Amino acid sequence: MKDSPEGQREQMGNGEKEPVVIATFDRVGLAHIARIALEQEGIEVFMTQDFDAIFGMFGKGELRVYPADVELAREILQRPRRSSPPPGQQ
Repeated sequence: MKDSPEGQREQMGNGEKEPVVIATFDRVGLAHIARIALEQEGIEVFMTQDFDAIFGMFGKGELRVYPADVELAREILQRPRRSSPPPGQQ
């Protein structure tokens, strides 16, 4: 598995093995949407949340991924989002 993300993680030094921040959100709900999009693409995501706001609904969220996944994760987050299901899938 040398070429897989898992293999790359095993080969990294201690400092590079830690997940890195790829995005921050002012609303935790948006962070959850982004997290789900990344996880659907097979990327392991670590999310931190700031629950200082009422019920945590408007708190901040931060997403982290392993260094080997940063490029793909950023690409996924920049993709346009559909506001409704594709035709025929309603």
